[in-house]
Amino acid sequence: MANLAQVLKEEIRRLARKEVRLAQEATRKEAIRLRKANSELKARVAKLEKIARTLNTTVQAIPLPEAPAVQPVSKERISGKGVRSLRKRLKLTRAEFAALAETTSQTVYNWEKQDGVLTMRNATGTALIGLRGIGIKEARTRLAAIPVPVKTASAKKKAPVKKKVVRRKVAAKK
Repeated sequence: MANLAQVLKEEIRRLARKEVRLAQEATRKEAIRLRKANSELKARVAKLEKIARTLNTTVQAIPLPEAPAVQPVSKERISGKGVRSLRKRLKLTRAEFAALAETTSQTVYNWEKQDGVLTMRNATGTALIGLRGIGIKEARTRLAAIPVPVKTASAKKKAPVKKKVVRRKVAAKK
C-alpha cells in the first residue's frame, strides 16, 4: 500500500505542477511583454537625449542677435505756450493739430491752457517735437495723408421723442 500511496502522491504533485505552470503562463507572458516595452522605451529616451544634445550644441553655436538700440527720450521741453505758438505758426485748428499729434482736440486745448512744462507720453512728445521742424505746406500734406473718419447720417439722426399728453381733469360745474 505504501507503494500505491507514493504513486498517488507523485501523480498529485505532477498535476499540481502542471496547473501552476498553466496559471503562471499568462503572468510570465505579461512580464516578458513589459520587459520588451521597457527596453524599447529606454532606447527611445536615449535617442531623444542624443537629439537634445545635438540641438543644444547647435543652438549654442548660433550667436544671439544684438538688442535693438533704444532711442533716448528727448530732453526738449514742451510748454503750453510752445504748443499754442506752434499751432498758430502752422495755421491749424485744434482738431487738425490734434490729428497731427495723434491726440484729441480736447488734449490740445488742455495743453494750451496749461502753464509751464507739459508732461506727456514719449510717443506724443516725439510727435510734437517732429512738428516743430515742419512748415505750413508740410503740415497740410501730412493732414491730407491722415484718413478722416466719416460720420454717417444714421449716427446723426436721433429717434423722435414721444411727448406725453397730460390730460387735465375738468372740474364739474355746479
